[in-house]
Amino acid sequence: DFARLRRLMTTPVLIDLRNVYRREEIARHGFRYASVGRPGEDMPHAERDPASEAAQ
Repeated sequence: DFARLRRLMTTPVLIDLRNVYRREEIARHGFRYASVGRPGEDMPHAERDPASEAAQ
């Protein structure tokens, strides 16, 4: 139950190591969400190209 879990946590962060949950569902319950292997809006470095940044 995400509502109960959220109430018990000081810092509501869920790290989904198996990509089981949908970001929208977790955010609706007040959690920050991060997943492994799936690009996300709170991981901007996942979209960067280090080679093009070095050339600038």
